Amino acid sequence: MAGRAVWLHDYLRDALAGELSGSEGERLTCAMLGMTEATTEFCPVLLLVFTRDDTFE
Repeated sequence: MAGRAVWLHDYLRDALAGELSGSEGERLTCAMLGMTEATTEFCPVLLLVFTRDDTFE
């Protein structure tokens, strides 16, 4: 789910780049996802945690 949130956030930010800018644009992008900015910033961390390879060779 975190991967989808990251992808959708980046997609919306890029698609609306001409209309939204700065911190207000980021706030509105996060609001479109139903998430806070802090949660959106944490999603890539979750993605790394759940997709890392814990096998040691």
